[in-house]
Amino acid sequence: MKKLLYLLLALTILGCSSNDDDNSDDIDNNDNNNTSKWTLQKIKDTATNSSQILQGNFEDYLNGFSPNVKEIIDKFKLRSQVSHMASKDVLFIKM
Repeated sequence: MKKLLYLLLALTILGCSSNDDDNSDDIDNNDNNNTSKWTLQKIKDTATNSSQILQGNFEDYLNGFSPNVKEIIDKFKLRSQVSHMASKDVLFIKM
């Protein structure tokens, strides 16, 4: 679970933005942007009692990143961490 928090912090530090940020003009200049419809806030706001839906939305968010960020996600094995946390119903708690 610490890996997830560290990775989210690293993504924030890298300046990984989502497609609905106010700085949309800068997205083309940022190699770390996220093209999914999700932000962490949207995922949290739309979370339901279904860990499967939450996990799916989070995975969509991860899949929206550029290849260089996906490499980091893969190195940290974040997808398996998300899956494990969702199976234990703790994914939302950590968000």
